[in-house]
Amino acid sequence: MKIYDWPVKEDELALCVEAINDGYIGGVSTDTVYGLVFDSNSSEACQRIAELKKRENDLFTFHIVELDQILRSEVEFQDRIIEFLRVNLPGPLTVIVKGVYKGVERYYGIRMPENPGARKLFKQFPFPSVVATSTNETGYNPLVFKKEVLTFLKNRISFCIFDESLCLDKKASTIIKIVDKDIQILRQGSLKIEDIDSSPLS
Repeated sequence: MKIYDWPVKEDELALCVEAINDGYIGGVSTDTVYGLVFDSNSSEACQRIAELKKRENDLFTFHIVELDQILRSEVEFQDRIIEFLRVNLPGPLTVIVKGVYKGVERYYGIRMPENPGARKLFKQFPFPSVVATSTNETGYNPLVFKKEVLTFLKNRISFCIFDESLCLDKKASTIIKIVDKDIQILRQGSLKIEDIDSSPLS
């Protein structure tokens, strides 16, 4: 595992992007906990993440840094969903919403972290492709310290971008699901429900 400390140099960032494009898994500190980063379009990466997490992923959380990544994609979302994302992101919030891709409707998980290191990495990828999931086996607490990550992930991922000061909350993101005009809380994380602006859905 190659270890990079924030701020990463441009050539280091290029190596991280290359590793993800080649189907490898990386790690990065976010504004909540450390995340495992991979390309969901790579069957090899999906298999590696299933083995590492000890579970199959049935819904990926795609990470972006700006809404233009969604607007440039072939996935279509309702205008009110786009406006909801605009007023509530970035931050420690994962939003699961319906989108339509080539006539097929499905749910997409969307996350926009505030951490500049994570944002610099995620900006290199189109939507929907790059995914980040918490750095832990299923059923165990997410990892929030560098020593934990080095111990658990040694020789299991390609790289990790460290900055403990930017894992601000030491707590995973709040996960919500939008069904019609209703917000369902799937996981209460660092963001409180009263801090979510639901007005674009009405």
